[in-house]
Amino acid sequence: MEKKGNCPFCFIGSYPFPHFKEFGRARLDTFPILETDNFQVKPDILPANPDGRHFLVFPKTHVHNFAQFGGNPLVVDELGRLVYQLEQKFGPLVIFEHGGVNEGNNHQSVYHAHFHVIGGLQGYDIISYMSDMVSGGLGQDEIYPHRILPAPNYDFLSNLHHRFNGYPYLYIEQGPWALYIEDGLEQIKSQVTQRAMHNFFSGKILDWKKIPKNEEFARESVRRLANIVDWCLGGEYNSHRF
Repeated sequence: MEKKGNCPFCFIGSYPFPHFKEFGRARLDTFPILETDNFQVKPDILPANPDGRHFLVFPKTHVHNFAQFGGNPLVVDELGRLVYQLEQKFGPLVIFEHGGVNEGNNHQSVYHAHFHVIGGLQGYDIISYMSDMVSGGLGQDEIYPHRILPAPNYDFLSNLHHRFNGYPYLYIEQGPWALYIEDGLEQIKSQVTQRAMHNFFSGKILDWKKIPKNEEFARESVRRLANIVDWCLGGEYNSHRF
């Protein structure tokens, strides 16, 4: 499988996060949530949901987006089963992907395809919420034309593949509905998902890029990841404090 030497998703744990050691914990961000032949799942470094239900799903090979997989029925099936397993353990999930088409567009934090899955959102209309966020809710300089579309059969990859026209995109899917932004001019700023969903859960934006200099963010990173790792290991949710 193709790997890129400086990619933190090709080489898990290569990105330095010394704050775990400061709080007496191992590298919780590398904990293997789930793995299949072609995909891996690990915790987000600073989960938007304080209980830790925020994961990153990424392919083992270095590619730029998930839309390109949608024409392969074997991969569609594999990824569908993976998401189903995650939902069986963690409850209904919302999928977010900021998909690119090349390296170095300056609007993505990592150029290896990955999507965010966030739990604890049942009963909330996240499609409408994100529509508000990309219509100026994140700032008047972040107004992105978008469409709200049906997402039939809970088939994330196929739904996305049919929308993809070769341009970068933001795709969000919750239940039978999706939001799609085609970013032909590559204007979508980095961390739209993280900024919007931290605001949803916490009322403020927690920026993982400021770890470890920001002690509050470092502490929350360890606490939230300890919550979800213990849940995975012991089957119970423990609210940690550090």
